[in-house]
Amino acid sequence: MNTTYAIVDNDTLVLRYMRLLLKSRLPENFVCAWMCSSAKQAIHRCVTENTPDVLLVDMSMREMSGVGVIKAIRERNSNIVLIGITSYMLDEYVLQVAKSGGQALIHKDNLSDVVAAIQSRTTSYGCPELPQYIDYFHTPQESFNMISQLPKTSVLSPQESEIMRLC
Repeated sequence: MNTTYAIVDNDTLVLRYMRLLLKSRLPENFVCAWMCSSAKQAIHRCVTENTPDVLLVDMSMREMSGVGVIKAIRERNSNIVLIGITSYMLDEYVLQVAKSGGQALIHKDNLSDVVAAIQSRTTSYGCPELPQYIDYFHTPQESFNMISQLPKTSVLSPQESEIMRLC
């Protein structure tokens, strides 16, 4: 049985590079389902269609932050493993990722940890470079249970929300 993963990053070069590197390092039963450069498109795909088992989320995107993407997906999906990736300092994001429902935060330079986190998709992986934060990370279901008690994040524009309300 295949394990699927997807990647969202506003840098299309990074998307292609990550996909190639992961394909070469992961076993054959790990398949990239899709990749995209739009935060909103990634959220839509993860809550309505083509939901991968694992999603790699860039922390610094144009439309909304990676933390916002993680929270918006976690509010609506209790299964997907959400892994934050960044080329910035990890301590800027580690607590935000954990509290928003992510299972891991990994520096983009550390591909071996990205691979390990994808492969250990049934557990929370944490932040290998900042192990003191491991207790803040939870499984997807535990994170969903905590996040679902909070007010939902709107990922739609006011006009899009009105159209959805009318449907």
